[in-house]
Amino acid sequence: TRIQNGAVRGNAANLTFENNTFAWNAAAGLSVIGPDSVVRGNLSAYNGQLGIHGTRADRLLLEANVIVHNNQERFNILWEAGGLKITGSRRMIWRENVVAHNQGIGMWCDISCFNTTIVRNVVRDNSDKGINYEISANAIIASNVAVNNGYGININESNNVSIYNNTLVRNGTGIRVHEGTRTNDNPQTQAQIPWDVSGIVIENNLFVDGQQNSKEQVLVIDFRNNQARKSADQMLSSLNYNAYYRADPTLPPALVRLSTTIGEVEIDDLETLRTTAGYEQQGVSLDASAEPLFVDEAQGDFRLRADTPVRGVGAPLPPAVARALGVTQGAPSDMGALAAPQLEDS
Repeated sequence: TRIQNGAVRGNAANLTFENNTFAWNAAAGLSVIGPDSVVRGNLSAYNGQLGIHGTRADRLLLEANVIVHNNQERFNILWEAGGLKITGSRRMIWRENVVAHNQGIGMWCDISCFNTTIVRNVVRDNSDKGINYEISANAIIASNVAVNNGYGININESNNVSIYNNTLVRNGTGIRVHEGTRTNDNPQTQAQIPWDVSGIVIENNLFVDGQQNSKEQVLVIDFRNNQARKSADQMLSSLNYNAYYRADPTLPPALVRLSTTIGEVEIDDLETLRTTAGYEQQGVSLDASAEPLFVDEAQGDFRLRADTPVRGVGAPLPPAVARALGVTQGAPSDMGALAAPQLEDS
């Protein structure tokens, strides 16, 4: 088995991989290289590098899989290691998967993915990012539950990403939006997928607590040091209708950290965020609330309780997001995940 390829390799179109176990392989458990395939109901666990690998997998349906405890051989997580990595693919749907306890990134779409739908997944206890969308464009990332990852959701040098109704609990940072130095020089794709951050919408998400070393719940930053820096206003289309809960208001100490053209600004509370930056005019602060938010957090049930104050106070979902989640559009939404698999320890 070569690095970046699976023990089972699907190098053709219209393949279905269903109800298999891919475990204890040297590199990846499964590779999908070709369009119009279905990967459903599989267990991919304890593989050396990746649970599932793919490229040129246009219109892939990745559904109801369990991808856990991968990268046993501790490959470099900055290159390719962890739960799932797929590159150069269009119109994929990733839904209702459980991706947990991977050494590295949980779910990773990289190198000019386009029109990707990532909904109703559970990503937990991954050592790096839970969901990573990198140098790509046009995605819906909605109604996922991300618990105890390095970053819950990370948007890296990508544009036109709609981030709605995710529940983000005890991550190092709940959501990070990150501009960098790379630019797409492929004339066939650069107009649609420039590898530059713009058009990011962050609405109806529920941020809960942080880890001991957490600095903020939302980070929007331009890491370029030798170029004209983008401000958060140039990267975000919306940061609004989100709810923030900190049992201890100092963990993390900041709600958000935002890039400006000359540096960064750290904002500690919702009212200051509204008045100084203009964001979260309809946001909700739940700091130090005594009421539980979830049905049974200890047992991994992150459904909202009936009496939770973030029910029905979110923004109505745009048509494309509503269709992706199979819910009615137009009515006010809850904040946080609308539906997700039960978060079971694996």
